[in-house]
Amino acid sequence: MPRRILLALTLLLSPAALLPQVPPSPSTSDYETAFARLLDPDIVIAPAIEQVTQLRMARDGTTAIDARIAVDLDLADHLIAADRPLDAAAHLSHALELARPLRDADQLLEIYTRRAHCFDTARDRASAIDSAQRGFDIARQLNRPAPQIDLGCLLARLLFENGDTATAIALLAFLDELPDNNGVAIALSRARLLNTNGGSHANTQRWQTVADRARAAADIPTLALAHDQLGRLSYLEGDLPAAQSHFATADQLAPDRDRSSWVWETHGRTMSRLGQAEEAIMALEQALTDTNDSHAADLHEAVARLQLDQQNLPAARHHYEAALELRKAGVISQRVPNVRMAPMVSHQQSDDAADLAAVRAALREAELERTQLRQRQTLGITTVVTLVAALLGLAYAYKRRAAANAVLARDTAELRAENAQLIALRYQLNPHFLFNALNSLRARVFSNQSEAERLIDRLTAFCRRTLEHRDDGIETVGDECDLLEAFLQIEQSRWRENLTVTLDFDPAARARRIPTFLLLPLVENALKYGAQTSEEHIVIEVSIQAPDDDMLVITVSNSGSWIEPGTARRQTSTRTGVTNVRERLARYYPDRHTFTVGPSPTGVTATLTVTGSPQTKL
Repeated sequence: MPRRILLALTLLLSPAALLPQVPPSPSTSDYETAFARLLDPDIVIAPAIEQVTQLRMARDGTTAIDARIAVDLDLADHLIAADRPLDAAAHLSHALELARPLRDADQLLEIYTRRAHCFDTARDRASAIDSAQRGFDIARQLNRPAPQIDLGCLLARLLFENGDTATAIALLAFLDELPDNNGVAIALSRARLLNTNGGSHANTQRWQTVADRARAAADIPTLALAHDQLGRLSYLEGDLPAAQSHFATADQLAPDRDRSSWVWETHGRTMSRLGQAEEAIMALEQALTDTNDSHAADLHEAVARLQLDQQNLPAARHHYEAALELRKAGVISQRVPNVRMAPMVSHQQSDDAADLAAVRAALREAELERTQLRQRQTLGITTVVTLVAALLGLAYAYKRRAAANAVLARDTAELRAENAQLIALRYQLNPHFLFNALNSLRARVFSNQSEAERLIDRLTAFCRRTLEHRDDGIETVGDECDLLEAFLQIEQSRWRENLTVTLDFDPAARARRIPTFLLLPLVENALKYGAQTSEEHIVIEVSIQAPDDDMLVITVSNSGSWIEPGTARRQTSTRTGVTNVRERLARYYPDRHTFTVGPSPTGVTATLTVTGSPQTKL
């Protein structure tokens, strides 16, 4: 027993026994295991974050506030990687509230930078601008060029998207003056912000600056991107050799780079126009892998034409059928086809070619189906009325042969006038035109709200104008001019830079009287066939002149090429518009008019000359 007591006293009095007992510090693996549980959507988040914060504080030997800020930043990184930017922004905002009293400028700069990019990804533009501006101000106070450029470029883009173009451009100019700055990111931001769909000298200069700075900084990805954009601009300006050179340079610099659908398409169309069909097909098929349905139909047709040129009829049929399905689903392209592809082979070469011709015919029929619905209904009613009138005329001829010819001529004239009036109603609101206008409006609701509002006003004015017509079918030239301007303003919103409209209305002609909707079919035809046959840009010219007190001379021209009646391309036309104009002229200006449509030095021109006032009674 004494030995046991002595042993116990020895242990109690040993130096190790006299030291305070300290719990072992948590390892990094303990922290990571607890942190991983935070990402479980079923976990109760508050106590879990408290536990992780305690582990972080014990592991790093920091205060509770510093540990919680570090946990919030780690959580934000994981949530951003999981494509949850709004949740990440919430944790960054909490970290910001904790960090503000500490007044650590470096820490605040880091949080504001992450928060600005997070809100930008979440499309919260107002919050992104606020965080980017605050972080930019701190970076300026600390004289840090790198974060100034990062946040300044982001802030410039957000301000530009918010409509403050002048401030965005001034901010980029300020960034250009920073020391130790190679200017690549700034030049790239300026080029992207001020980039437009059309080619221009200013666009080319901006992207050339990006290329020069990227080359000096050995920034290969940005240099390849700049050459892609310079190739696009060269193609739009018609300089095909330069476009090919830029695309080839970009391929040499970064053959595995990510390219947008638009770059692939421009590359393909360039190769097509240079006669390099195989490369064109490859590029256009790449464009098809990353594009929306509204443009896929155009791309499918472009590839099909090239496959025809290569005698690959099964592949051509496949792409035509894909385009057909998109058209049947109501897809309408919003881009102007920029190039006429290589000529097609004869459809009589094989059974496959004959099948292909049927597919193409079905495709065109699907494109016209909606616009022809109202016309077919009108034609059915007119046909029934015509048959009834013809039967009555024949019955009457058996009784009174002597008066039959006069009665038949009168009835025929009345029916033709009624037919012309009914067909004219089609132009009061063309469903195809309305669908395109609404599609353009939908594309601008989020990207350009002010332009969307202007388009709504124009469409409203046009629809109201089509409903205001006189019972006698006669209106002033001024009213017809207002209708044409409303129609062309809506079409201008749709085609944008690819459409140029010139209107020349003689003030002396505005008080003259003409049949309602006489000119709208000619302008609609000019735009329709101009788009089909113009190389890239459509030019529409409308002139109404009064050379004397009794005559009107009206011309409607487009920049397309003349299609001879009876050809395969012309067979898709219903000829409704021209026929309607001829019949109405015969009714309202008997023996007092001329009307011609044909090729002209500027493209295709319809010329209409009338003398005197329109006849209001048959």
